Amino acid sequence: MVNLIMSQEELAKKIGDELVKELKGLTDELAIKDVAIKYWNSLTDRIPNENSSRRARKTLRDAVRTVYPDITDTSHSKPVGYYFTDSKDSYPRKTPRFEHLVLWYLTTNTDRREVVGDEAREKYFSQWDTDIKPQEKPQIKQPEIRPTLPTLENMTINTLELDTETQAIAEEAIKVSGMSLAEFIRQAVKVYAKTIAGKSKQHTSDLSMVPTSELLNDPKYKTHPVRARETAKRAIQAIKIFNTNEPEPKNRWMITQTAIQSLTGSKPATVKEILADYQGDIDSYNQAHGLGNPYINRKPGQRIEEVIDVALLVPDGID
Repeated sequence: MVNLIMSQEELAKKIGDELVKELKGLTDELAIKDVAIKYWNSLTDRIPNENSSRRARKTLRDAVRTVYPDITDTSHSKPVGYYFTDSKDSYPRKTPRFEHLVLWYLTTNTDRREVVGDEAREKYFSQWDTDIKPQEKPQIKQPEIRPTLPTLENMTINTLELDTETQAIAEEAIKVSGMSLAEFIRQAVKVYAKTIAGKSKQHTSDLSMVPTSELLNDPKYKTHPVRARETAKRAIQAIKIFNTNEPEPKNRWMITQTAIQSLTGSKPATVKEILADYQGDIDSYNQAHGLGNPYINRKPGQRIEEVIDVALLVPDGID
C-alpha cells in the first residue's frame, strides 16, 4: 500500500518546489517578496516544531539554490533577480556572492522584510563594521518575538507529533467522522477519560451483593476486574458446603485450581494468582478433610460443575 503520509523533509521539499515554480519569470522584488513570505508562512504553519522547522527551512532554501544557485564570481554585473551579499550580519563571514532575492526574505529575521532594494540593504549592512572582531560585534536588539502557542482551533495533525502509523489511522478516522481536528480531539479525550475513570471505579467496586447467578452468567460482568476474585471465593465456599453435606468421602472434592476454573469459567492464570492469596487456608482445609490427593477429583462420568451448583449453594457473596 502506498504511504500517503509525507515526512517533514518531503513536505519542505514539496513547498520549495512549488515556490520555485511560482518564481519563474519574476524579476520585480516586491513580487518575489510576496512569493517568499507566502511559502515561508506555509512552511512554518505546517511544521511549527522549532527543531524540525530548522531542518525544514534549510531544505526549502536548498530547493531554491538548486534552481537559482549562488554566484561567487562577482566580477560581472549583478544578474537580474539577484542581490549582492558578503554576509556582514553573520559570523563567520561567507564568501561575497550574488544570491537570489527570494533568499533575502526566506529567513527567521522578519525585520529584513522591510528592507527592500539594494540601497536599503547597503544601509542595513552598514550597521556592522567590517573591522570589528567577531566577539565585539554590536548586539542589535531585536524585538521580542513571543512564540504563538498552538490551540485546538489552529493546530494541525502534525502538531501532535504522532508516529506515522497512528497519524494515518487518525487522519482516516477524522475524515470518516466528518469532524474538525479540534472537535475530534475533544471527543477522543472525552471517550478515553470515561473509559479510564470507569475502569478505575470497577477496580474498587463491591460485588458481594450481586447474585452469584448473575456474576456467572450475565455478560455485563464478563470483563469486570473484580468478578474473577469474587466468583473464586464463592466457588471455594460452595465446595466446602458440598463436602460438608456429602456423607461419602469418595464423593467429596478437593479445592484445586482446576476445580475453581471449572466452577467459575475464569482464566487459569487469573485463578492461579487469586488462589495464591488463599493457599494457606486451602491447604489446611484439604489436609484436615483427607483431600490431599488431587487424584480424588478424577471421578469417571462426573464433572465438578455438573455436581456442584455454586449459585444454589452460595447465592451471593454476603457472609
